[in-house]
Amino acid sequence: MPLGHPDELASRDNLIVMGDFNYPDIDWPTRSATSLPSKSFCEKLFELNLDQLVHVPTHVMGNTLDLIITNVCEEIDNVQVETENKYSDHYTVHFTISTEYPRVSNNRKYLYVHDNAKADYEGMNTFLLDHDFSEYYQTRDTDKLWFYLKSLFEEAIDKFVPKVRIHNNNIVLQYVKQLNSLSSYTRSRQPVRYDKAAIIEAAPS
Repeated sequence: MPLGHPDELASRDNLIVMGDFNYPDIDWPTRSATSLPSKSFCEKLFELNLDQLVHVPTHVMGNTLDLIITNVCEEIDNVQVETENKYSDHYTVHFTISTEYPRVSNNRKYLYVHDNAKADYEGMNTFLLDHDFSEYYQTRDTDKLWFYLKSLFEEAIDKFVPKVRIHNNNIVLQYVKQLNSLSSYTRSRQPVRYDKAAIIEAAPS
């Protein structure tokens, strides 16, 4: 998630962002910098109340470029930088995450899942083909474009794929049943056959 979307970042729990941010002039122990982009980056982290956990050089030139940015620093331990890396001029950053995966509550007796076997795929195709995509061409922001497309596909699924109520204990069996149904549908479809003579006759001379 890019740092140019503060509202989206602020709304996320257990956020961990990693990568080469390429701000070589930032002094991370003091969060001070000389260039305007680096200063703005530090101010953005402060605004979003995010921590940066790598405070030693991660590049052969002595700069700290590869960062770990998070709002759950208490769940990240053993941050270490391995300086021996013969495949890159960047060092390898190691760390561990101490967290637990939430378990599905058994308090809900029934769950609602999409029944793909009964989906109206023709209606979904028509819905997508009739959609006006002109607004998508007005942005060069790939993250916004992905958000638009994802929302559109989710809307199509909700409109044309019905939901079925299943018992909480049978959710895995239900997905297996749906996969088998889709597999049978794929195998049952006949391949498109073309008349070779008709193709030759229609070809321009």
